[in-house]
Amino acid sequence: MFRGLSSPVGTQLQKVNFTITHQDVYDVEVDLVAPNGVIIELAYSSVSVHGANFTNTTIQTGGQSINGVSPPFTGTYSPYDPFSNLSSSTANGKWSLIVKNHSTTYNAELINATVTLNTTNFPVIMKTWNNGSNMLTTATGTVIGTGQANTTSIISYQGNGGYAAKECNDLDIGGYTDWYLPSINELTEMYNQRAYITGINTSVYYWSSSQVNSTNAYRKLFSSGTTSSSAKSTMCCVRAIRSF
Repeated sequence: MFRGLSSPVGTQLQKVNFTITHQDVYDVEVDLVAPNGVIIELAYSSVSVHGANFTNTTIQTGGQSINGVSPPFTGTYSPYDPFSNLSSSTANGKWSLIVKNHSTTYNAELINATVTLNTTNFPVIMKTWNNGSNMLTTATGTVIGTGQANTTSIISYQGNGGYAAKECNDLDIGGYTDWYLPSINELTEMYNQRAYITGINTSVYYWSSSQVNSTNAYRKLFSSGTTSSSAKSTMCCVRAIRSF
């Protein structure tokens, strides 16, 4: 969910990234639902060839056509419906990804998905905590100063993919590349200073890098400061920090 964004979606929706497993994606359609209920088709499978999986697939204006490309689509492709079809929508609220499976033989599974919108300084993104696999990591630090170690631990266990810690680790913005996912106490300090942080959305949950157990991690609601445990497969907002 996104808050505090007032411009039309057409000016802020940067890209959508997802991984979907299916033995024959010719039978799969992927739709994006804006907060006001407007739906656009991102990938219409029957224009492509037969094959398995969407793997780290990015849909972005200006990408290549997916028509005739062989799966698993590990690249950047133009949306089937242009993002401009969402010009009547607002960025505020809940975004959803719909995976339509037209096959009676194979199952489709959404592993992870990211909707990225531009703000003045930081992209506003929602990520899962893990990369589709529940496992214990050593990312148990909670105090200020442990976010970097947590982030490194998560990536060492989860590997490549589109999830919260990896997104922060790979961020290159403002001339800096040493970003990481904050620990829960670092996130608490961000909440305390939220009025002075550009681009913070004060009505959403943000992930911390602090693990609870193999299936859950800590997150914080920025409307109240409440800390809770949530499934690692939950989509929450992500904000990277760095030490200096």
